[in-house]
Amino acid sequence: MAGIGPRLAARHARGNRHVARHAAPRTAQRVGDELRRLLAGGTGDRAHPQAEESLPLKLYLGFFTVVVAPLGEELLFRGVLYPTLRNVTHPAVALWGTSLFFAAIHLNVMTFVPLTVLALVLTRLYQQTGNILAPFITHALFNFANFLFLMFGFNPDSRP
Repeated sequence: MAGIGPRLAARHARGNRHVARHAAPRTAQRVGDELRRLLAGGTGDRAHPQAEESLPLKLYLGFFTVVVAPLGEELLFRGVLYPTLRNVTHPAVALWGTSLFFAAIHLNVMTFVPLTVLALVLTRLYQQTGNILAPFITHALFNFANFLFLMFGFNPDSRP
């Protein structure tokens, strides 16, 4: 930043932090949108049939959705954040704080309330068992059910 004053350099640094702080959620939202698009039937690009997603790609996304994501989220939310907050705040603050944060990081207004409820259940399950495996398996089953609905085009509005 040679040649600019300290005030402008400080403003520039603040701006970069602002961009980085707001770019990550947008990127995560785009990844989630892309995953939903892929699982819902591919690119839809009829002019380029090779652009349709392959079964191995869908299996890879399924593995990530059913195993990797729940494992990482449970280790972070129930394994680290919840116990840490429980030790430094009131247990109810830890329960609700981690549950609301869990729902918020998914960046989807439509699923915020259901994910908050899921997180409350997962945290209570962790409290009851004292074991991270119970909420992980429950979370993985929840994601597996949602993955199947996406894969097979489940539509609650469709009539048989």
